[in-house]
Amino acid sequence: MLDPNHDLEFKGLKREATSGTSSGPEFDAGVLSVIEQIERIGSFVSDDSLYDDTLMPSPDRQDPYSNGVRYAETALRRYQKAPGA
Repeated sequence: MLDPNHDLEFKGLKREATSGTSSGPEFDAGVLSVIEQIERIGSFVSDDSLYDDTLMPSPDRQDPYSNGVRYAETALRRYQKAPGA
């Protein structure tokens, strides 16, 4: 099982979002929402409402928070919980 406490990319992403990135606080909050889910249950469940049928970002969900969630989900895909698992 993956351990975020020993994952340098996970820790770096958390440190950046906690410190504040140039993308803004809403983006950082989106990143941290994925990180907190991983810390809590060891994985994350993708928010499918952020994507269209082709798994591209949904045009009606382009706000900074949603962009942060998508960024973290992409960077930390190895922690994604399998559908139905």
